[in-house]
Amino acid sequence: MAGYTFDLNDVLLVEPSFLFKAIENAPSQADLNARFIYKELAWLGMAYRDQESLVILLGFKKGMYAMGYSYDITLTNIKKYSTGSHELFLSVNFPDGKARQSKAIVN
Repeated sequence: MAGYTFDLNDVLLVEPSFLFKAIENAPSQADLNARFIYKELAWLGMAYRDQESLVILLGFKKGMYAMGYSYDITLTNIKKYSTGSHELFLSVNFPDGKARQSKAIVN
């Protein structure tokens, strides 16, 4: 897995990433992803899973909370029976003790 966040300008970031999966007795798989992040508050992105699906995603972040939505478009033969899948997520990012200590030293 690899990724990096680039500043495009003062308000927009782009975050490309790559994931390679290999499991014994199964074909390997690669995911290519890209998110555009606006003011570190909202993002819009797209992902491609090798020969399997295309994903559209969007999300919002406020403080330690983030929520988002993705729609997975199936590219395999199962698309005859499925129009895709929806996913909602909510995450909480708890600060670690080191971050609190460093903030206390700066103040």
